[in-house]
Amino acid sequence: MRTRQAPDLQDAKLAAMQELQRHVQTVLLAAAVTFELAEQASRERSARQKNIDVSMSLSVIDAG
Repeated sequence: MRTRQAPDLQDAKLAAMQELQRHVQTVLLAAAVTFELAEQASRERSARQKNIDVSMSLSVIDAG
């Protein structure tokens, strides 16, 4: 038979769960920000590569 937990133990468990929840939220936010920054960097690299490709194509046309 289970006995009822003391209020201070329940308070400690609640505080621990709230702290854990804050840590999980922080980790999820950091992951979302990291993902967004990686996506942005990828888009920027792609745009730069397209500019290089266009410049090279124009150089070939000018040389021809």
